[in-house]
Amino acid sequence: PLIDKELVKNPGDWMALNNACWTRATLKLDLDTALAQCDKSVTAKRSPANLDSRGLVHFQRGEWAAAVKDMDDALSLAPKQAGSLYVRGMARKRLGDAAGAKADLAAATAISKLIGETYANYGVAP
Repeated sequence: PLIDKELVKNPGDWMALNNACWTRATLKLDLDTALAQCDKSVTAKRSPANLDSRGLVHFQRGEWAAAVKDMDDALSLAPKQAGSLYVRGMARKRLGDAAGAKADLAAATAISKLIGETYANYGVAP
C-alpha cells in the first residue's frame, strides 16, 4: 500500500515506520500492523513522535492503560506535545480518572485550541 511506500526503500528507518504507524492509527486501518510498525520504530529510536503514535494505536485498540503509558513516556521527552496530552486525557477519561482527564484536556487545549477538533477527525472524541 501507499502507506508503506517509504518502507520499501528504507525498511528499518524509524521515521518511515513511525509515519506508516501514525497513518494507520489516524485512519483506524490494520491496527495490528500499525502496532508492529510502532514497536519497531520505538526499538530503533525512542522519540516523542513514535511513542505518541504508538499511544494513539493503543487508544484506537481500546487499550487505555497502554495508551496512557506511551503518552506518559512521550510527554517525559516533550512535555508540551498537545496531541499526547489530549489522547492521554481521553484515555484517562475512559479509565475513570476524571481529574487527570480534565487536567490533560485543559493543558492540551491551552496549547492548541483546535486539538479536540483535530483528534475528533481521527476518531478520538468524548
